[in-house]
Amino acid sequence: MENEFNLIETEENNADSKKKLVAVIEQYKSFHERHPNQVKPLWKIGNLYTLLGAGHSTTRRSKKTNYKKAVEYCEQAMMLNPNFKQSIRDGNSIADSAKHLDENYLSAMGFWYTARFYYFRECFTAAERMFNVKLVMDNYKMISRIEELDPSWEGGGNMMSKAIYLIALPERFGGSKKRAEIEFDKAIGAGPNYIVNRWARAKYLHEITGNRSAYLEDLFWVLRQNPHKAGNSLPWNLYFQKQSRQMLASRGISFDA
Repeated sequence: MENEFNLIETEENNADSKKKLVAVIEQYKSFHERHPNQVKPLWKIGNLYTLLGAGHSTTRRSKKTNYKKAVEYCEQAMMLNPNFKQSIRDGNSIADSAKHLDENYLSAMGFWYTARFYYFRECFTAAERMFNVKLVMDNYKMISRIEELDPSWEGGGNMMSKAIYLIALPERFGGSKKRAEIEFDKAIGAGPNYIVNRWARAKYLHEITGNRSAYLEDLFWVLRQNPHKAGNSLPWNLYFQKQSRQMLASRGISFDA
């Protein structure tokens, strides 16, 4: 079983196209059907559906579909925990039931809120976001639970997400760009080779604050990394680098390695 799963992970780390990505998802699904009590295949599927939505979907409808699937698979993973499952049956929310989850479910929790953040940002209109603030607040509950279990999860990914949350949250509700900057620094310290941390800092902090030199420094750093060797998986790294090129191009800047 372990060897089979490792082979699929190898395929994932070579998935440099949408076609290959979809094929890997199907392989994980097949593995799950034969090993239904394994947590990892489910959150792997969820994570890759998020990438399909973010990097390979061009319409709002297709993005919605992929992000919803991502959330559903991560929830399936969490439901393998009997105490969590009972809490849900008792009428508690996903976020409030997360207190029953341990380190085995870190990625299911983390990629659950990641898909929801993407859904919030890319699938809601500005007016809809105003009426769906609870989604963001529930995400923060999950971020806090991961912080309790492993603050450095996914190379500082949880710290990075906390930073984005602090930027998105209005100051009157506790949002703070200064605190967000601290969280980004912590994320980069925890995962210095993770492309996502500097990409996100450029996109969500420097672009808003207008710090052009820091913005360019982070994006150029992202593009200088070898996507095969950096933290995060290859398909996500390719997405972050593609996004970085687009962000530079929108300012009339090209990058030559």
